[in-house]
Amino acid sequence: MNKKYILKESHLFNEIINNNKPIKKQYLAVYKKENILANNRFGICISKKQGNAVYRNRVKRKIKEALRRLNIFAGNNDYVIIVLKKIDKEQDYIILEKELQEVLL
Repeated sequence: MNKKYILKESHLFNEIINNNKPIKKQYLAVYKKENILANNRFGICISKKQGNAVYRNRVKRKIKEALRRLNIFAGNNDYVIIVLKKIDKEQDYIILEKELQEVLL
């Protein structure tokens, strides 16, 4: 994912989370806020309680790959995606992609 599509600053995460209501699914909660840019930006959060760094980074990579497949970078929104539950099985990544599609499209 290109750097212009990524949210990294904590004050942006806090602003989006504190001022908006989430759209919740089984594994994800997604917060959305409009921006003044010509593209969508995404931030991904996962708690340390869910697993070690290897597991958390794997989940983030799977979410980024799902975003690439959905090809929803055109727009003017900021999204914060929070992983709610631990994802164990490989088939659950397919469910994760479906949840992203339902929420973002």
